[in-house]
Amino acid sequence: MKFELCLCVVLLSGLLVNGDAAKKTKNGANVVNQVDVVVQLEEVISYVSYPAIMNCDYSISSGKDLPVTITWFMGDGPRFATKVFTCNSYTKEGKACFNSQVHEADFQGRLSIHADTPSLVVSPVKSTDNKNFWCQVSLEGSPLNENGEIGIDSKSVVLRVRAEHETPKFTSVTVDDGNVVTHVGDEVTMHCVCSGTHCDDVFWYKGPVDSESEYELVYSRESHWRPMPTEYHAYNRWTDRASLYGNSLVIVNVEAMDAGRYWCEMRSSGFYGIGETATDAKSVVLEVHPSDSTTPNTFSCLGEHDGLYADAEDCNGYYECFGGQTFHRNCAVGTVFNPDPAAQYACDYKSKVAPPCGTKGA
Repeated sequence: MKFELCLCVVLLSGLLVNGDAAKKTKNGANVVNQVDVVVQLEEVISYVSYPAIMNCDYSISSGKDLPVTITWFMGDGPRFATKVFTCNSYTKEGKACFNSQVHEADFQGRLSIHADTPSLVVSPVKSTDNKNFWCQVSLEGSPLNENGEIGIDSKSVVLRVRAEHETPKFTSVTVDDGNVVTHVGDEVTMHCVCSGTHCDDVFWYKGPVDSESEYELVYSRESHWRPMPTEYHAYNRWTDRASLYGNSLVIVNVEAMDAGRYWCEMRSSGFYGIGETATDAKSVVLEVHPSDSTTPNTFSCLGEHDGLYADAEDCNGYYECFGGQTFHRNCAVGTVFNPDPAAQYACDYKSKVAPPCGTKGA
């Protein structure tokens, strides 16, 4: 039996948000009304009894000044953080909330939105405010309903209070610069790099479609107290399609419904007990376009035995026949299909594949 060999390349890339200009994806296309949150400083230092500003801004890819909801959370990652402040119907022109609400008693009378940006002002700061704060920006009304996951984004800022229980920001995540573009049936990698310390566990998830909805877990790597082994887990519809390469997420046989916003969350493992300031998450949008095949698919499995067959038009692709049905597959970057029945893998290095697709014996 042949097995597919996945060879992926991890690219270290920075994170860039280009003001209010239209969002340019890697294939040059524009994405309408995609929200991207940016923070200039991921760690803000303050002192007890002084004010602090957790910086936050955002861009909308269309350049339109649409009303948004600014929601500030506090705590351990986007999935578990507690809502502390909400500002509704904010616009860049108006620079004000139509209405606002503080959700936690400890912050009553201490939270407000900055005069010029959606940044959160904490005044005065308490020693217990040494937390991870998350700035979430979501479109309101029909623009959010039409855009779903790409109409909402968030990033974190650690408030580092110079006091007895001061805790720094340990972990910082970087994902792909710009949207990742793929096609139905392809394999895609969404890159994630963690810098700092305690980059132990990784959780990839998808969503949300609004500020109140759940995230969809895709894949996780979670360590435990030794000697318990590290657990690797693909969830629900991602079983047999999702895997990790380092901290990056690899999805094979991409489906149209895979499009949306994905999060790479890095966190300290449970046995360190450091908490929320050792957690960070960044998001990347996956665009899924129809198959980019420029030639008609003339291959049919009707009358063929179950098995794998070469794609005469593409060395990187092959066909799988099962029960008379035809499935087109793609090999990972750097490999080609090996038609040799004795080959161990369906996809292999060119040096192990005979011409014309490989160089074996050439």
